[in-house]
Amino acid sequence: MEAPTIGIARLLKEAGRFFVPHHQRDYSWTEDELTQLFQNIDDARQSGQPEYFIGLMVFMPRNDREFTILDGQQRLATTTIILAAIRSWLKARDFDEDAQQIQSSYIAVRELGRKELDPRLILNENNNGVFREHVVRESPVERIQQELVKLKRFDPNRKLLEAILFCRARISQIADTEGDIGKGAEKLFDLVRYFENGVKVVRLNVPNESDAYTVFETLNEHGLDLSVLDLAKNHLFDRASSDATLRDIQTRWSQMMANLASVRADDFLKAWWTSRHGRVQTPQLFSLFKRHVSTAHVAESVSQDMLHASEQYVVLEVADDPLWAKYSRAAIESLRALKLLGGLQVHPVLLSALDQFTDSELERLLRLLEVVIVSSNRT
Repeated sequence: MEAPTIGIARLLKEAGRFFVPHHQRDYSWTEDELTQLFQNIDDARQSGQPEYFIGLMVFMPRNDREFTILDGQQRLATTTIILAAIRSWLKARDFDEDAQQIQSSYIAVRELGRKELDPRLILNENNNGVFREHVVRESPVERIQQELVKLKRFDPNRKLLEAILFCRARISQIADTEGDIGKGAEKLFDLVRYFENGVKVVRLNVPNESDAYTVFETLNEHGLDLSVLDLAKNHLFDRASSDATLRDIQTRWSQMMANLASVRADDFLKAWWTSRHGRVQTPQLFSLFKRHVSTAHVAESVSQDMLHASEQYVVLEVADDPLWAKYSRAAIESLRALKLLGGLQVHPVLLSALDQFTDSELERLLRLLEVVIVSSNRT
């Protein structure tokens, strides 16, 4: 395994092309993470620190110039978005050669004789079209805002578009505070150089995904802040007995995550486990999950069950979903009441009951849960 330290923009510039697997999460950084990154980099530069370390990134080589991202897609995507925002600011103020240099060095290149750009970073299936259109090719802010308005609250591209707009605004703020276009451009040139030479990551290349999962678990034991859902995913993939089985599990995971786009996916994992195995505290969840998913057969079965449960989980509070059409009006009203009462704790019970209770039993359960939640809220 290789593990050199390298500037994150230099990584984009020199390594080749990076691919986010289709089963990985969508772009998820919010304004909080983006603000923190800008603030940390500004603090490091203001205090004269030559380097600012932003962690480990794990890649699996496809060949000498192409790499699958196993960990680090959020930071690579955000860096590309920031560099693209700098390119757009420069281009709008007639620094065309500098804008083109940023484009070709860090964002995308055009092969001789071809019209299409080859991006240095390819996101997952949900995000890549929007990323290519608004980051790689560039779009006016007004067009991005118009597209954002059309999206539902939990659309997989909402956070990506919000990040693009935030970075455009922040880069303009950084440059425009100089009061002079030339000085503003110089400030952005310095920021690009800092991303290339100062914003450092440890780049770890692993020969296969199995080694990567071992790395993730080892690092988590030593304090790396991985979510339980990430660890569960890595363990499921690691248990696969063949490439074909791995592809099937990855496909189910991708479908599951698409189902969960409108809810907190981490909450789903705990609800699913509780519905099948009983109550569990979050710190113990992964160790129990790992012990349970001990073979390839169990991994495949669990991936099928989690996909099935995810389809039910996302409509547990959606009373007008077709899932509930066969139930009585009283049952539907109980379901609506549970949502208003904030009955998140009843989700595991409902997940379990949907597969085991008759229709009349489930209706009685909904009414009983409503009574229990109302009583507990009174006390």
